Amino acid sequence: MLSNRIGAKKFNLQKTEIVNGQKFVKKFTKTYMCVFIYYEENGKRKQYYKTTGITKSDYDNRGKKGEAEKKRKEIVEEFQKTLDAKKGKRYDNANITVLQMCREYIEHKWREREWSELVYIMSENYLNKMTRFLKTKFNVEDMKLSDFDNDLLRQFYDFEKNTSKGRDGKTPITGNTLKHIRCFFHPAFKWAHYDKKWIGTNITDGIKAPRVIKKEANFLTKEDYYKFWAVLDSHELGDLYKLDLLYGARRSELLFWQFKNLDFEHEIIHIRGKLIYYCERWLEDTTLKSEKSLRALPFLPGVKDILLKIKAKIEQNKKDHRKRYNHKWDGFVMVDELGELYKPDRLSRNVGMLCDKAGIKRVTMHQLRHSSASALLASGASLKMVQEWLGHASIQTTGDVYAHLEMNEKIKAGQRLAEHMNFNKLMGNEKKDMGKLIVDFKEEDSNVKVVQKSS
Repeated sequence: MLSNRIGAKKFNLQKTEIVNGQKFVKKFTKTYMCVFIYYEENGKRKQYYKTTGITKSDYDNRGKKGEAEKKRKEIVEEFQKTLDAKKGKRYDNANITVLQMCREYIEHKWREREWSELVYIMSENYLNKMTRFLKTKFNVEDMKLSDFDNDLLRQFYDFEKNTSKGRDGKTPITGNTLKHIRCFFHPAFKWAHYDKKWIGTNITDGIKAPRVIKKEANFLTKEDYYKFWAVLDSHELGDLYKLDLLYGARRSELLFWQFKNLDFEHEIIHIRGKLIYYCERWLEDTTLKSEKSLRALPFLPGVKDILLKIKAKIEQNKKDHRKRYNHKWDGFVMVDELGELYKPDRLSRNVGMLCDKAGIKRVTMHQLRHSSASALLASGASLKMVQEWLGHASIQTTGDVYAHLEMNEKIKAGQRLAEHMNFNKLMGNEKKDMGKLIVDFKEEDSNVKVVQKSS
């Protein structure tokens, strides 16, 4: 039997009870204490102490046994709720359903101005995913929040991973898409637990983010870059693709370009928002992916002429089409001859057709962005500068996607070091070409080890 020593006197633990399958014991110390001994799921033994505030002397001599027992029952009941919460059980008064909770969460985010209109509208798509899961698994369109637990949330993510398809309707969704789904439901359930107290625990605990496989960026080689550029002059969207190649803007950012954000006097382009075409409507969003996405870039040679050419063409279209011209998008750069914004799908579809015309491998519009980054790195720009140019939130993102493109610069750095230290002479390879040396820095006896690259 467990015991507790106070001074020289030993008091044994008494009244062993069972609480939720675990031992409950009462022991005497300087104050009347409740001690709970229980085991976590990993088998680790834990103890929890809670005092009643009643001393041993009061308990023994002053008739406080009834009060102590009353407080003991209150503590047991409170601890019972704690154990239930750890096991994923809910409070009985949570009559709200899962979808009602999600809609309340969406409205809360909108009221607090934490979400843009774009995110607000697109969030309905996540509710449709949850409805599809509940209908498929349980033949219901909604479920009480009190019945939805950690295991069901895991099943929901697995269901999406195994059944949902990508944009082409054929390939499975990527880990990145699952990550976006998780980024909606995880904060929603946390809000329901911590802020609204609708559930007794955060059911998202222990659910790891899906693994996102980093893909190597596909881009145009220098030769293909020139071939692609050559066919743009004769195409209606040629000038727009030239701007995308030069600046590597995201498609949604490019659609948001407006003449008021183009400083012709100081020759600066300000990227300040994005346009998304969703459910047959345009959604404007000035809150980009990160603060770094809001950026200013200089006019490159010839860019001013391209922009002035587009502007003159728009003015001419207004005169030619008059009443047929849509003035809703006046001031925007990416509009057609009738003043309508170019649809994103049209912009993407034409890239492949132009690649075929140029006789090069097909790339997507987003890969034109990668091509811009590769051209920057090839010109000697640092990863930090590429990050600023593309508007990445962190340099880690830039490094993950484009680090392999820096290898040439690393080889050049090794060549400069080899020339400076005259490694050829040291290695007895005076006639060897410096371009065939790769320097491999290893901290080994404070020496620099030079490895000969095989031909």
